[in-house]
Amino acid sequence: MHERTQAIRRAVLAAGLCLSALIGPLEAHETHEIISLTQAKVSALAGGRYSVTLEAAGDMRGILTLTLHRLPDGTARGEWALVVAHVQDLNPDGTPVEHVHHDEEGEHQERIALIHRGTIGGRVSSAALRFGTDGVLEGIDAIQLEVKSGSREFEGKVGDGLANADDLRVGAAATGVLQINLRSH
Repeated sequence: MHERTQAIRRAVLAAGLCLSALIGPLEAHETHEIISLTQAKVSALAGGRYSVTLEAAGDMRGILTLTLHRLPDGTARGEWALVVAHVQDLNPDGTPVEHVHHDEEGEHQERIALIHRGTIGGRVSSAALRFGTDGVLEGIDAIQLEVKSGSREFEGKVGDGLANADDLRVGAAATGVLQINLRSH
């Protein structure tokens, strides 16, 4: 049943992408990114607040942090930020390594570069929190994001996004999807 639920959520997100494509053609300065989310860390804070951090993979690798405040009706609002940064393995000539190989003869030399593309953030306008029978946060559905700020290559960008996250109770098993739509302000 759990796999079926995840498949339905992903299908709904994909349907949203298809609908946005039908509404009108993309402007040259508009981008749509779909990012896989894994490796959750959840902290329950005072006053019905939660901090959720997820690893982002794909073209916008980094860390997504959601800070959510639970409202009396069971929904949540808050803030979010995606730091788009990662470590890139390098060849001796400084070009990116396609696949890391550790079968080199002799002493291994670590060659890395920090790739920091920037940060995107804004407001969580709505989210639906799911709790287990023991009151532990298990998932977040229909996370509606507003892009309000950006730095580095995302400076001057605005937009919106939609996300979900499942299996938060077991951080290593967590999965989710983040869709971000960006355009120049």
